[in-house]
Amino acid sequence: MNSKLGKLLPSIKTVPPGPRSLELAGRLRTVESRNITSFRRDFPIFWDQAAGSNILDVDGNIYVDLTSAFGVALAGHSHPSIRRAMEEQGRYLVHGMGDVHPSEPKVALMEELASLSPWKETRTVLASSGAEAIEIALKTAQLFTGKAGLIAFRGAYHGLTLGSLSVTDRKDFRGPFVDRLADKTNFVSFPRNEEESIKVVIQIEDILRDKEASIAPIGAIVIEPIQGRGGVRMAPKGFLENLSKVCKEAGVVLVFDEIFTGMGRSGVVFETEAAGVVPDLVCLGKA
Repeated sequence: MNSKLGKLLPSIKTVPPGPRSLELAGRLRTVESRNITSFRRDFPIFWDQAAGSNILDVDGNIYVDLTSAFGVALAGHSHPSIRRAMEEQGRYLVHGMGDVHPSEPKVALMEELASLSPWKETRTVLASSGAEAIEIALKTAQLFTGKAGLIAFRGAYHGLTLGSLSVTDRKDFRGPFVDRLADKTNFVSFPRNEEESIKVVIQIEDILRDKEASIAPIGAIVIEPIQGRGGVRMAPKGFLENLSKVCKEAGVVLVFDEIFTGMGRSGVVFETEAAGVVPDLVCLGKA
């Protein structure tokens, strides 16, 4: 690896995508489902190496990654401490049988996660992705309340699996699978200001109060404290707190999707904590 990578400014040697990226794109088209990678005249570039905030593509171009790889590389790409920990663990155990025969590192990880949590009696379910975390939250809420109905928000993005799609407000993602999605989600507006937040809270109260206003009895409300793919939209001041009160009064599970915001990405460990809210379930992901 280039020893300076991670400390460099952008440097474009070949107009991207360069010849090597184009060659690899041609090869990928022949072996990958067409529904995965988007191919355009200027897209994609193929990565070769990454360190810190830098990405080096296969044509020698250097970029500064302002997305942290969709938020996965929270500590930067190829962070030395993370790399060492992965290499060290790989010498002893690369797979444990989860809930059948756990390993000591699993205990240590869950203890560390609990220590980061500001809430008492934190319990964790480990999963493989953010979408899977949403699936687990939806199942948990239904098991707890016995109710399958949901409230989610316009502009929401919670994942692409069938369960997470049910609370995702993206026609391009939901459209092809509408017939497979259970029609049990009520979508309400994500408020833009305090005035709208009052109207949305009243609307939610009406849905919870009036059985005919809801598609199904409501068991959970799912929300991103800051919408990510929906446009980096922050919930107005006081809205999350009022939403929490409504949920507690109605016996509805409040699920916070902190996959985009959690673990310090918004300047605090949990955006939920900053809002002064104690949710029932928090979903984390990426890193």
